[in-house]
Amino acid sequence: MRASENFYYSLVETVPQNIFRKDLSGKYTFANRAFCATLGRPPTEIIGKTDRDLFPTELAARFRREDEQLLTAGKQVESEQNYPTPTGGKICVLMIKTPLFDTDGRSIGLQGIFWDISERKRAESELVAVHRQLIQASRRVGMAEVATGVLHNVGNVLNSVNVSATLVCEHVKKSRVLTVGKVAALLSEHADDEKFLTQDERGKQLPGYLKDLAEHLRKEQATIVSELGSLVNNIEHIKEIVVMQQANAKLSGMSVAVKTSDIVEDALRMNSSGLTHHEVDVVREYRDDPTIIVDKHAVLQTLVNLIRNAKHACDDSGRPDKQIRLRIYRNGEHRINIQVQDNGVGIPRENLSRLFSRGFTTRVDGHGFGLHSCMLAAQEMGGGLTAQSDGPGLGAVFTLELPTQPQGNLQ
Repeated sequence: MRASENFYYSLVETVPQNIFRKDLSGKYTFANRAFCATLGRPPTEIIGKTDRDLFPTELAARFRREDEQLLTAGKQVESEQNYPTPTGGKICVLMIKTPLFDTDGRSIGLQGIFWDISERKRAESELVAVHRQLIQASRRVGMAEVATGVLHNVGNVLNSVNVSATLVCEHVKKSRVLTVGKVAALLSEHADDEKFLTQDERGKQLPGYLKDLAEHLRKEQATIVSELGSLVNNIEHIKEIVVMQQANAKLSGMSVAVKTSDIVEDALRMNSSGLTHHEVDVVREYRDDPTIIVDKHAVLQTLVNLIRNAKHACDDSGRPDKQIRLRIYRNGEHRINIQVQDNGVGIPRENLSRLFSRGFTTRVDGHGFGLHSCMLAAQEMGGGLTAQSDGPGLGAVFTLELPTQPQGNLQ
């Protein structure tokens, strides 16, 4: 018994945790060395005293209420709380209180054990702040990715605008419409000569010449009208790209209800010029198309990035039958999968585990933020992003998994 008591005493006096005991009236019956140090008092000033003797009135009353609730419930309670220090400050502690019983099962008091977790809480707070900053930085990168896609698409359309405008200018410069003025001047010159059209060699040629000129001008007009129509359509396309980006930018950070296919189609439209330019065939497999509540801008950023990467993978492969396959299908009751599959260059096995690492890229002009920011955005929305590939030359599949509504709304 004496050995056991010595062992027990040695243990509770040397551990860094604060340990105390109280009887049913709230008087301290035991206080280990760490607890005495936290209160800045020797055991003689603690044992036999109550919280009212040791702490400010309001804090002592709170401690007494907590003790009474514990004794009534008869169960161990764990909580994080602020605890006073001898210097008047506060520390954050993890408190575990346990009711005490005698051999007959009757309540005789309680025991408390607590330790300082201020550093851990501070580290957690800093980690949350850093994570938030990283998310914001990733979103900015994602916005840059979308902006790059918009500029790329607008640039492709502007190339077509430039071609059409150049053709119209060339047709106008070479137009034979000025010849009409020469014919008019010739007719005006011989207005009083009744025999000019019937006997003069130049006059005899005028009816046929005017007929040929009219046909030429008709074809010329049709060509110019066609090119102007193309110009108008391309300018409208540019306006649509810009308006769509502006509309989605306004929704950044907001969860909105939207059809899954609508987001996918918006991402395709933002990549449409590049896909057409590189002759990439797009196949749609929308097995399910639920309305989901998500941060539309974040999802759009991710899909624009994935589709553009797939386009590059197809183009780099050099194969003639370049193809991207888009799938939408449910993954359980409250989740949806959006897949972007390409038949491009594929991914080496050793790179699969590094794809989503910050700064990792295999492209000469890449910066390694795209897929990393996509993964963070997916996780921030309660989803995930994964990649699969059977190896070089065998294409790849990226799967974006999303909840159909914010996590807090799922029952």
